[in-house]
Amino acid sequence: MEKKEKIGRVVYYTALIVAIIVMLSALFIRSDGSESENIRVSNLRYMIAFYSFLGIISPSILVYEYCKGKYDLKIYKLKIVALSAALVIGTVIYILVDLPAVISTMFLVSILVFIFVLSPSKKDK
Repeated sequence: MEKKEKIGRVVYYTALIVAIIVMLSALFIRSDGSESENIRVSNLRYMIAFYSFLGIISPSILVYEYCKGKYDLKIYKLKIVALSAALVIGTVIYILVDLPAVISTMFLVSILVFIFVLSPSKKDK
């Protein structure tokens, strides 16, 4: 294994550990029991998972794929654009719209973007 690929692997596994710690820490967020506070905490937990998948794990997947050197440039650029758009749109929706149904739907869309970034874009040659 060459040094560049090893660096990509270390970045990827480090990001996975950080994301797991961040998502587990979201379980310790407590509310005072009122309905509005429960909705706020639920939305916050969705956003923590959203940023863990799209803000921590997905860029590390792209770094690992780049370090391996086996990627199709067109698909790789499309992954970067899709990830950037999902992060920006998700953040704007979270700031402007505070409805649980919208935020949970946004989270499900972010999982689809995560699966797209996770899929390999290998060269056929």
